[in-house]
Amino acid sequence: MKLLRLSALFLLLTLLPTPSAKAFWSSGSGHYGLRGSTETAPAFQKNTGTFQAIEQSFLLTGEARVNDQLSTFLELRLFEDLRRAYLGNVGQPADCAGRPGATVSEQCANQHQSTGEPGYRPYSPNITKAYVRYAFDYCILEAGRRGRQWGLGMLLDDGTRPFAQQISAFDGVTCNVNIQKSQTLGFSLGYDKLAETGSPVDPNWNNYPGQAAGTGNAPATAGRTFGAYDPYDDLDQYFFTIEYDDRKANAGATFTKQVGVYFAQILGKPYKTQYVMTDPNNPTTGSQLKEIGGDATDLKFLDLYTGFYLGDLALRNEVLFRMGKSMDPNWLYLGGSYGVAQPVTNNLDSVAVAGDFEWTIAHSGAPVGPIEFNKGDMTRHLVFFNYAYAPGNEEGYRTFDTAPTVAGLDPSVASKLTKSSRSNNVKAIQFHRNFKPALLLFNAQPNSDTLIVDGAFNPSRFVNATLFATGYRYESMENGNFEVKLLTANLNEGVPTEIQQYYTAIKDSAVDTGSRPAGFYGRSLGWELDLSYTFKFGRDAEIGASLATALPGKAWQTRTDTKPTTDFLLQSMAVFHF
Repeated sequence: MKLLRLSALFLLLTLLPTPSAKAFWSSGSGHYGLRGSTETAPAFQKNTGTFQAIEQSFLLTGEARVNDQLSTFLELRLFEDLRRAYLGNVGQPADCAGRPGATVSEQCANQHQSTGEPGYRPYSPNITKAYVRYAFDYCILEAGRRGRQWGLGMLLDDGTRPFAQQISAFDGVTCNVNIQKSQTLGFSLGYDKLAETGSPVDPNWNNYPGQAAGTGNAPATAGRTFGAYDPYDDLDQYFFTIEYDDRKANAGATFTKQVGVYFAQILGKPYKTQYVMTDPNNPTTGSQLKEIGGDATDLKFLDLYTGFYLGDLALRNEVLFRMGKSMDPNWLYLGGSYGVAQPVTNNLDSVAVAGDFEWTIAHSGAPVGPIEFNKGDMTRHLVFFNYAYAPGNEEGYRTFDTAPTVAGLDPSVASKLTKSSRSNNVKAIQFHRNFKPALLLFNAQPNSDTLIVDGAFNPSRFVNATLFATGYRYESMENGNFEVKLLTANLNEGVPTEIQQYYTAIKDSAVDTGSRPAGFYGRSLGWELDLSYTFKFGRDAEIGASLATALPGKAWQTRTDTKPTTDFLLQSMAVFHF
């Protein structure tokens, strides 16, 4: 009987339909890095103290491939603030002094670390990119939040390199055209949704009729519907790229080239007053204007990148054209004008450029296998020259909300000190935060952000500056790479005459605190000397050390009684790739 039952069960199982099996192949790559830094006078200021910290960098990109056509990608990071990813940055012991009873351990975050039972705030993984990729016959489609890299990184950098400080990522869809017959020419076009949910661009959009500007209710009480129900807060970007690159197809040829064009247009709804609505705080008798309006944006970026390689010479250049206009209030931070009662349209036309030239003066040996494995005896000696130009905006020095009243200062001059008096021609272009031409200049620590002047000065980013650098680099697969670089930089735009007149008027008065904006005493940013060494263990790990010193220019002086001081930087790092 038992044998009969087993036979019947076996027969039943063979008759049942078999579900189709599904499987996927997964892989991942990324890095973890540590970099110890000691800087004696951050931003060349004497009162900042010595900066000492060990920075971290972590990136893990995972791919799950269903078949030859469909894949999904996730990019994982551990640190929300990439500029402050220090070892031991946020202590969170289980118990801490002064903690009230019956509270959770999170109350001890940012409190004094327990020396007996140390603890840390748990990591909160951040997914910074997530998208799917499907390969059609003539288009490789990517949909989701994708990264974007272009040229020398003036405008776009996907943030995948160790110790990157910013990520160029966009929500949307991209079609990478697959020509198949050509391995040198590539096209892509796509759409990005920059904003679905936003907020009004006018700070006084909900004023009561007849009341002075700025006396209305807070926007939260205005009853406006945002998000998918309100198209006026939307921002859309359309883009395409064309790139010709014959370096792989013509490997070994005397002359190869890389030419790329990136074009993007950002569109936002126009700004307009639509209707009068009932005041939510006084629905019986009150009313207020409800201004429905986007940021009236029609902004275009045209980024041209070229790379020409002729024997031992390499010349790379990137030119960025920005064209259009916008009511987006964020342009205030590049020196744009600011509306008091109504938003202001800022004109954004400007041009920036950067490039580098390399000449290999001697080389010997050859790699064994792919270059990324760093196997072989290849050696190169080369000299290089770098340059960069980013326009600035002197209007950023006009920082008063209302015109000051100062004895001896003409009221007509005082009226030109306010943000609302700024010109609406925004010339400043701020390079991507990952564009780092030096170890000290344009690479200051986060606490130095207090020196920022809108569109005119930024200690940690390249803006309103012209830079020239030259140096020598020795590259050896057996001995490592050594580089020495000398560079200098200057501000392009200085302090407006009205600002100088204001500080002259308050000099030695009770109003004068002795503080001056960066760039007040001159445009020179100084000279810097960088030394660096790196050694790679195949493609799995690399170590390195850097030393930098800089003599500051007068642009760094921010007080009448204190001059900027020489800064020194010592760094060591280790990065593990997986």
